Amino acid sequence: MMLHGSAECYCHALCRAALPTARAVLAALPWRRADGVRLESGVLTAPARFAPPDALSWDSLRDLMASRFRGSAAQIFVGAAGIAVRAIAPHLDHKSRDPAVLVVDPAGRHVISLLSGHWGDANGLARHLARALGGEAVVTTASDTLSRPALDMAVRRAGLRLLDWDQLPAVQAALLESRPVSLYDSLRRLPPLPGLVRIPSPPSEDDARPSVCVHWQALPSAPARVRVAVPCLALGVGCRRDMDADLLRESFFEFCRAGGVAPEAVAALATVTEKSREPAIIALADALSLPLLHFPASTLAAVPTPTPSAAAGRRFGLPPFSVCEAAALLAADAPELLIPKTPLHGCLTFALAVRVSGIFRGRGTPSVGA
Repeated sequence: MMLHGSAECYCHALCRAALPTARAVLAALPWRRADGVRLESGVLTAPARFAPPDALSWDSLRDLMASRFRGSAAQIFVGAAGIAVRAIAPHLDHKSRDPAVLVVDPAGRHVISLLSGHWGDANGLARHLARALGGEAVVTTASDTLSRPALDMAVRRAGLRLLDWDQLPAVQAALLESRPVSLYDSLRRLPPLPGLVRIPSPPSEDDARPSVCVHWQALPSAPARVRVAVPCLALGVGCRRDMDADLLRESFFEFCRAGGVAPEAVAALATVTEKSREPAIIALADALSLPLLHFPASTLAAVPTPTPSAAAGRRFGLPPFSVCEAAALLAADAPELLIPKTPLHGCLTFALAVRVSGIFRGRGTPSVGA
């Protein structure tokens, strides 16, 4: 999903002579990443023996990384690359979650994109800092140096969600080697890339050829196949008061499995305003990192739905209406439901609507608690 907001950046002066360059690096902020995340400013750090008053001082760089690496957007080391590598090594997780890591020599002549060149946009940050410092960006990712398409960056720029990270190297290698890669994208959400050959239907499970499959559907996994979820679905939620949070979360995945829906294709939860404060719904939105949208009951009651509820109408003193169906339709700005109201476990209902074109923007009021 495209994320917009600000994120934390650290710049580490590894020797006293690196302090001026480290300050110049921080002076080059703010900077906006390819996915819209903005690095507003950065934190200067340095060893305690020479750290200036405005710097975060440390005695152990490895200990500093233990507390500051995860969750940051960028880690910039001004000094030797070997020191940076040893400091971050114990904390590396996955390319979809690791921050951008850069190394700058103390004179500012070279800005090296060391880690998360694409997904963390370390390559873009390296080029930005090189221009600011009057130096040279050192970028080693093959797609950049050979001017070939980078699938993960195309997915990110399109606001899509890459599911099969373990299969990405095989597909990217095929693109780099100019071998054809099948593309199933009936929704036309992935921009054209050289080497991708459109096919009209998903490849079969036993098709071992490199492929990319883009949809909201839950498509089968296979070697050398990258599945990409299109976040275009709004999930309408209705439930009893004091709903069990674990049951609601398990029910969400049960509902997706039954409907053949990729859970990652859900872009927002939606409900009636009175339910937007329900702890279980807030917990589900938090667990899925999704916005929680809500609408007044009177607004929902004005939306024609397939299965209106007389009980819901009585509760709010309105004509019969369906909370989950109307909320899903309004949130997705959709003309009809993909999956109508589905009761689960006698205490909750889900409905699903799909935005048929354009970027999902989600109508409704965002819940502060989510």
